[in-house]
Amino acid sequence: MYDDVTKREDIERALASGALRDATVERTDLRAHSFAGTLLERVKLGAVGMADVDLRGASLRHVGLVGATARGARFGRCECEAIDVAQSELMEASFADARVRRSVFRESGMANSSFERASLVDVEFDSADLTRTSFEGATLVRVRFSDLSLGNANLSGASFKGAVLVDCDLRGANLRRKVLNGAK
Repeated sequence: MYDDVTKREDIERALASGALRDATVERTDLRAHSFAGTLLERVKLGAVGMADVDLRGASLRHVGLVGATARGARFGRCECEAIDVAQSELMEASFADARVRRSVFRESGMANSSFERASLVDVEFDSADLTRTSFEGATLVRVRFSDLSLGNANLSGASFKGAVLVDCDLRGANLRRKVLNGAK
């Protein structure tokens, strides 16, 4: 059962223990808030303002992010398991050095974002804008890209193992030093 948490003060109290669990947060402005090093588990974030939020080193497990605005959010070194991002704006977000597992990014704007050196396993990007996004040095295992733009993306040094690309625009993408083992 999810508790309704809508006030920033309630969230601050919950995070004082280092974790926010079993909560629904809607229509709340968390701009520039720090969740660094905290655990978010079974949390639904709907229409939440998360511009410049710091999630570096955090653990996100079974988190839903729907209709959020998270431009410039920092997910570096974050552990993400079963996150569902839909119809959200994550432009200029950084997932550098993050580990993302069993997660979905649907119908979201993610242009100019970074997944540099990230590890992505069983992740799906569907109808997302990944224009000018960097996957430099990333490891992508069984990642599915469908119906999206990777135009001018940096895929240099990325390792695609069992990845699937369907109806993707790769115009201008940097494909130097990529490894396409089993990619389709």
